[in-house]
Amino acid sequence: LRKEFAQVVKEVSGKKTVQLVEKINPDLIGGYILKVNDRQIDESLSSKLRQLKTQFITNHYESKI
Repeated sequence: LRKEFAQVVKEVSGKKTVQLVEKINPDLIGGYILKVNDRQIDESLSSKLRQLKTQFITNHYESKI
């Protein structure tokens, strides 16, 4: 997985060599956040739960009488 991350970062940044810095954040619950320069790929479970919560807030099936 680290090799795949390194390859993606090389392609995005255009650099020949990259150095990955791993930080453990228990608030993510699971998954990862990959930051390259000003880009960010958020594949954490906490962000997916946050998105699901926002979808439930706007209930499209509730009667608007």
